[in-house]
Amino acid sequence: LHSRVWFLASSGEAVARVRSRTGTDSYQKFYWVTAEGVRRIRLQPAGPDEFGLPPEQWTDREESFYPRPPQLTSMVPVSEPSLLFFHLTAQPTDCRIGSTLTVFNKKQFLQVRLASLDADAAEIQLPGNNLLGKNQPSPVHGIRLVSRPLNEATEEREEFSFLGLKGEISMVVDDASGIPLHISGSLPTLGRIHFKLKEAITSVTAANPVNSGHTSSIRK
Repeated sequence: LHSRVWFLASSGEAVARVRSRTGTDSYQKFYWVTAEGVRRIRLQPAGPDEFGLPPEQWTDREESFYPRPPQLTSMVPVSEPSLLFFHLTAQPTDCRIGSTLTVFNKKQFLQVRLASLDADAAEIQLPGNNLLGKNQPSPVHGIRLVSRPLNEATEEREEFSFLGLKGEISMVVDDASGIPLHISGSLPTLGRIHFKLKEAITSVTAANPVNSGHTSSIRK
């Protein structure tokens, strides 16, 4: 599964997203975020004869549109789940405990609140040296992601997902950098899953972050 996101570096607002999967259940899904809502186009092979063809030649096509909920004005920036990494590291003031983000998950707009979590409750052992280029461990804080759909009238409520994880999602974050050191959540078939950061590589570019568009790419 491969996901790529285009977003505004000045706000973390999502502009477009492409999600694709290869294998027996291949598909490509394109999302465009607009002031009115989110437009989605789904492509997949129409049958075995198209399995070996490139996505642009797949003929099973479905187009959908998801309007913004009435309370979500066009002035409210809409983000995307994977961009939480960006918000935590590049915009730490937007990710204080108690703050909220508006995201478009797969088919619904959700409000995600960052609630406090006792870092000790994660029951993990954080690395004691130079994971983030430091000789000594730095202070950390715990975060729980609490989500709710913005359109309460929706018959089928969508569960928020982050890196494929669902259920109670929590993380332990480095205070200084905002980088998540540990992320926990659940997978339907595997139960509770824990991701631990092995290495962090940061880079700085000369691009103007206010005027430039950035992409975020994640593979699972």
